[in-house]
Order: sequence, then C-alpha cells, then structure tokens
Amino acid sequence: MNPPADPAAARDPAFPSTHWTLIQGVQSDSEATRIDALETLCRTYWYPIYCFVRRRGLGIEEAEDAVQDFFARVLTRGTFAQADQEKGRLRTWLLAQLTYALADRARRSHALKRGGGAVVFSFDALTAEERYRHEPAVQETPEHAFERTSALAVVEEVLDELRAEHAARGHAARFDAFRPWLVDSPRDEEKATLCKQLGVADGALRVALHRFRESFRSRMRRRLLASVETAEDLEAEIASMSAVLTH
Repeated sequence: MNPPADPAAARDPAFPSTHWTLIQGVQSDSEATRIDALETLCRTYWYPIYCFVRRRGLGIEEAEDAVQDFFARVLTRGTFAQADQEKGRLRTWLLAQLTYALADRARRSHALKRGGGAVVFSFDALTAEERYRHEPAVQETPEHAFERTSALAVVEEVLDELRAEHAARGHAARFDAFRPWLVDSPRDEEKATLCKQLGVADGALRVALHRFRESFRSRMRRRLLASVETAEDLEAEIASMSAVLTH
C-alpha cells in the first residue's frame, strides 16, 4: 500500500525528502543517488546511534568504535536497501538492526581492537560526547534514548528547513526570535521584549507567532505523512513522537 497522497507535497518540487524516500534512494540504480541517500541517513542517525550505545554502558572510545562498526556493517552489507516500509516504522527497524549488530559485536569482541577498524563514516566524536553530556540525567532505557534523539533529529531537520525559508525572505532574525516559543507562550515581559526586538505591535506579534507555529506543525505533519501508510498511522506516529519528546 502506498502512503496517502499529500497534495501540498505534490505541488512543491522542493518538498523535503523523508527518511523512507531516502531508503528508496538507497535502493536506486543510480550510484550517485545511493551515495547521497546513504550520506543523509548516516548524518541523521549517527547521534541517536551514539546515544543508544552510550546508554547501553559503552565507554566513549568503545561507543565511537561501535558506531563506526555499525555503519561499516550497514554500508558494506547493503542493510538499508533491505528496509521495507510496509513492515513498520524506520526507527523501529533501525533499532532492531542496531541491537542485533551490537549483540554480534559482543560475540566477536575478542577479535576487535581499539582503532583496528576502518573509518567508514566521519563524525565528530568529541561533539557527540559533548552532546551526550547534556542528555537528561534521569534514567531511561537505551531504546527510549534512541527514540527520543531520533525524533529530535526529525524536529531539527524541519526547523532547519523552516529557518532556510525565513532566511530566504530576509526573516532569519524573526525565526531565531520565535524558535524558543514553538510550544510555550512568552510571558508579558517576554512578549514586550520580542515586540521591541522585532519592531512590531503586540497583536502583530501574536499573529506572526501563531503562523510560525502552524507552519512548523504543517511541515511536521507533511514529513510524517510521507513516512506512514494510513491516516491512523499518522496520528499514531504524532502521538508517539509527542510522548517521546515530552517524557
């Protein structure tokens, strides 16, 4: 079954690729398309994968090696090309692949040496660990950490697209001012500061902030719509992401 059509996406040639369309790119006959799709997928998921293995108790150097080992596995074995949208969410499938890869790594750990593997994907391990240090101190399972950071990666992608759109219109400063208020509403003194910063009246600020939030929500729904099979799946995915991001 094909995902439900999105008229807005069909009209917009610049509609962003979803992760499932990237999977289709990995399965393309074009080498350039495959490489571009793989690079995008790796760039999106490297930190959720790093966070997962750190939550599993691996040290910094061991986690770095495990991430490289996982990417070597999926790239050399064509694992991404085996993904099937009809079998469920990409995050769930990827988590299963990661769990299996870590178990396999543990079984052959005696044959692994620090720094002995080839670097197949370049990521900044120092940046990864710095981000990890800012992760919530509360106890959470590695699986929940992966779900949460993967969901955040999608949110960040949508925000990057929204910022690029604002910047193209000369409104980058407005985006930066509104971004902290995607969910919470500014208090009176904060609204006064925003009005002064942007040079708008209170009423105009409320309208602009409402449109900013609606634009973000619309983009998120369109992004998720292209990754599910039915409208019911869409609502379930939205609920799942909301639960992951708020708990």
